[in-house]
Amino acid sequence: MPNFVKTSAASPRLPGDFSIVPSATYAPNAGELDYLNAISTALAQLAADDAADIAARYPENLFSGRQAARKAAMAALDADAEKFVGGQNPTGDRTRLNAALAEYTAGIPKYGAKDTAEPRFEGDFDTVVALGYVPGPDEQMLLDNIEAAKAEMANDKRKDVSERLSQTAVKLRERLRQSVADSLRSQVEKFVATGASPKAAAEEAVLMRGRYQARRDRLERRLFNVSLKSEPKRPAEDDGTDLVLDINLMSGLPAPHDVPSPEKLALYVDINKALTVVRTVCERLDERSQRGLRAWLLGPNTALQRRARLLETEFLEKLYGVAWIGLELEFTSMAKLTLEEIRREFFAREADRIKSIYTRRLGAWASATAALLLLAYIAIYTKKYPSPWAFEHKSFLLAACGAAIGAWTSFSARQVQFSFDDLIMVDEGTYDPPMRILFVIVLTMAACLLFWNGAINLEIGNLKTQAEPFRQSGSVALLIGLFCGLSERALATAIAGRAAAFVKGISSGA
Repeated sequence: MPNFVKTSAASPRLPGDFSIVPSATYAPNAGELDYLNAISTALAQLAADDAADIAARYPENLFSGRQAARKAAMAALDADAEKFVGGQNPTGDRTRLNAALAEYTAGIPKYGAKDTAEPRFEGDFDTVVALGYVPGPDEQMLLDNIEAAKAEMANDKRKDVSERLSQTAVKLRERLRQSVADSLRSQVEKFVATGASPKAAAEEAVLMRGRYQARRDRLERRLFNVSLKSEPKRPAEDDGTDLVLDINLMSGLPAPHDVPSPEKLALYVDINKALTVVRTVCERLDERSQRGLRAWLLGPNTALQRRARLLETEFLEKLYGVAWIGLELEFTSMAKLTLEEIRREFFAREADRIKSIYTRRLGAWASATAALLLLAYIAIYTKKYPSPWAFEHKSFLLAACGAAIGAWTSFSARQVQFSFDDLIMVDEGTYDPPMRILFVIVLTMAACLLFWNGAINLEIGNLKTQAEPFRQSGSVALLIGLFCGLSERALATAIAGRAAAFVKGISSGA
């Protein structure tokens, strides 16, 4: 028969309350009596704390946290009591009992927060300290920092009305205060539970207040709001982030702040143009790293990709600075000069590379096309391809060959100095090289057909473009093709004009 009996309390003072009594025939020794007195005292302390908490009407978050701490302490006491009753602690050792009580005392929440009866601003709250607990110096610093932040937000709430801020600004400031108040409230409730030191929590409260002040100041009557932020890459399955320069206009501001000045409007347009050029150039640089024979054999060119990212980051940060001082602040003239310098810097670093890359690609396609056309001409001329019709029209191949070479020469020779805005157009060369070569050849064939059929005849000295000289002289055909390629833009206008006149004649005849 066991020496002690553990039973649930006849009138439990809190969940899990129990009692331990010796058997009727057993006389406890001094150590066992001390243990019985200690566990009875511990249970009485937990019961008294529970009753005091109920009477104090703590907010739910603090009350439930303290109840959870007592439940854990009660479980520890119950486990130790079971070992004592089972004879595993015959000397009445109280080490585990004292450790459970010490952990309970140290870990039970002492702070909470509740909604204030008369809120002064969005999210206003009252800090609650457990009855009988005296905060230490660092804890008192935390409470003081939070009260200072709340007082500042209450003053800002009054300023929203007295300074006649715009409705948009007022709503943004209200949401900001609500967010900061929620964070401060969470700091009060959780800094003990999360294991953070009171000093660290106090410093975090100061940082919260500083971040609030910075964000609040940016919301004070500014028509333009400029930000530089990172967003997930598009498409979403790509890894990494894109750096985005975001310029927003705040509506609802009082006059004259509701309309941008002509200088700021012009700067806004110029910044967006520059942003388009920078982003497009960097995107094409990144795309080029994943194309070509090298990428197919060795994978993407990581050095080129890194250069594209660094280039974009560098100039987006510079454009952000221009937008900040010229749009959010009032240094518009300085911002314009700075933007022009940024445009010149970007142009100086990228213009030669862009033009040389396009020139090489266009030259490669022009050379390959001209070589194929020339081989076809030779094959027909030497009767290796016995076709009377092909032999009769072989000069068209030389004209097309000359047009391909002329198109490359045209781009390489003209507009040596192009502008910042031309970086994404490459001298109006929006076509890919093969499409550009094909476009010029088609126009040249149209011009040659006009000569062949006698619709047009040009004479320059002894040079004639009639069908017979064109058919008999390869040099004439080649020269015509070269001229057409060199004047590709004028050729397009001329052929379109002839086509329009032809169709108009058909309409008149009908």
